[in-house]
Amino acid sequence: MVGIYFKTSHLPVRFLLYIAITALTRLLAIDVKTMPDQHILVITGAIVLLMMAVATISVVRVKFPEKEP
Repeated sequence: MVGIYFKTSHLPVRFLLYIAITALTRLLAIDVKTMPDQHILVITGAIVLLMMAVATISVVRVKFPEKEP
């Protein structure tokens, strides 16, 4: 991500969201046996919320493309 930032001078927010989704999925996969049901639902809800954010960013980027300087 640092390399992409220095090459394009833009911070790709979608990549940060992908990393967060991956981290929550790993947490869910590893600790699912010891977690209470409420924690599983909260983590699953957070993953769904992050996926909706990625979808929203993708749709907005298609509808409103960046203007080249």
